[in-house]
Amino acid sequence: MLLWLAACGDPPPPEPVPVDPVPQEVTGLGWITELAWHPDRYATLTGDDQQKAGWEAFRAHDLLGAWGAFPDGVGRARTAWEMGVIHDDLARLSADVNEQLWTTWSTKGGMPPEGALIAALSASCAKREAATSWAPKVAAGPDRALAEAIMRGRRPEDVSSNGPFGRRMGLHRSAVNARDPSLLTEVATTPVTTRTETVDKKPVELAFWDPCLHRALADAWFERSSAMVSRGPGWKAVGAMATEDNGLAGTLFSAWLTSEDVHSELAVLQRPGELGAKSPTARKLGVGGGAFPSDEADHGKEEVSVLDAGLNAWDARIAQEAPPEGAALVRELGAIARFRQEWLIARARVALADDQPHVAEILLEQAREEGAEGQDPALDAVLADAMIRTGQIREAMEALSGLEAAFPEILGTRQTLAALAVLQGVDLTEGEAEEP
Repeated sequence: MLLWLAACGDPPPPEPVPVDPVPQEVTGLGWITELAWHPDRYATLTGDDQQKAGWEAFRAHDLLGAWGAFPDGVGRARTAWEMGVIHDDLARLSADVNEQLWTTWSTKGGMPPEGALIAALSASCAKREAATSWAPKVAAGPDRALAEAIMRGRRPEDVSSNGPFGRRMGLHRSAVNARDPSLLTEVATTPVTTRTETVDKKPVELAFWDPCLHRALADAWFERSSAMVSRGPGWKAVGAMATEDNGLAGTLFSAWLTSEDVHSELAVLQRPGELGAKSPTARKLGVGGGAFPSDEADHGKEEVSVLDAGLNAWDARIAQEAPPEGAALVRELGAIARFRQEWLIARARVALADDQPHVAEILLEQAREEGAEGQDPALDAVLADAMIRTGQIREAMEALSGLEAAFPEILGTRQTLAALAVLQGVDLTEGEAEEP
């Protein structure tokens, strides 16, 4: 009887037909789960030959190749931004090397007169307090104006000086204003100045390198990136790339999983390369909290263990629940391994900022263990810096050697590091022991 009454009543309303539903999984692991549940979006993003070539180069960490392949748009802006991040890493490394070199040389005695100026410039470009301690020690000469500017709290690159370092600082200003890093890379493998000294009755040429090169290169690349998205100066223009409108293009292959992650961190972030390390999505995986209790390697190992447990669970879920073509795309692109490596590098940068180089080194070693296709060159730059801080000078030189082919402009930093090794009594081979 009940069935008959129901049949005689008004028919039930039709169930609504879902229109392109966005499953909860898409927001679970950001761009990774977007690839898994919406592989068509990746196909659209790489739909023409130039975009496809650009994203393939970007995935392989061939940033100069990606820059040349992308015609314009968010992909090209992100490529410039990533170049800025790597040079920001190298700028911090260069500042650490110069600080140790000139402090050691000053303590041992016999420091060349150029040393105080280079130390002051290096600290000033890195915004370190030591700049005002070194600047008064700079001798009179055409570049003394740079030291006086530092003592007055001015930027040395904003001062006109006729000396060799003053001319190089002027070139920095031109490169950043023109958003043209090539102005600096063209001279990067040439010392700012040289001088011949007699050592053990033999003439030895000392070469003095630009201590602010990578800081200026980072700024030039960031300005180039921000100009492409019309969002103010500097590296925080990344916020205009990671937006809902830009979709996958603003997050793909990065350490930040969602555009919301980017905007939640930008207001408090101090350095560009740390983006993603403490994001809300990372914290849902159980990682990316505050500073570790101490600079002990076990803290880094525990962080990696928690991260891997979360990522392994998502890997299994994608394999079981995502559409087959999406799960295949995630595997083909090495998406989870790529995020893992990028995130561990970002977290290591935070550890360095917290003065925890041993933790940073463990995070980076684990990032290298299971890297995605094409290792991020930033890994070696950050690893070398961690090693310098823990006194592993030879190992730092080996880490930097992996960057030479793609970034020949690191020559000056490597030779300055070799000089530090000699001063500290590190037994170098003939090829390693190049004069500064």
